[in-house]
Amino acid sequence: MAIILRSQLDGKKYLLVGTGSGETESSTRASFYDRPSLRRSSTQWTCVCDGAGKLFWLPAEAVVVEEIDGRPVAAWGLDTWDAAAESSSPAPSDE
Repeated sequence: MAIILRSQLDGKKYLLVGTGSGETESSTRASFYDRPSLRRSSTQWTCVCDGAGKLFWLPAEAVVVEEIDGRPVAAWGLDTWDAAAESSSPAPSDE
């Protein structure tokens, strides 16, 4: 199954190879005598390859799926995700 992505960073098409996530942690101090403050962040990444087969990573939020197995995404009849509706809907209960 081939999944073709378009980068929102450069507009080029790439082939999806895989996905992953990464976490970073950094510490800063206001001065030598202060306690360090830790800052953690995580990012979702997409591994892609170009026409020459070169692998590299793009942030997941910077790519859009264009085609799946040669068919445009719109041809699959999928629903779209609404982030605003998702965040405002009540959490499911266990009743």
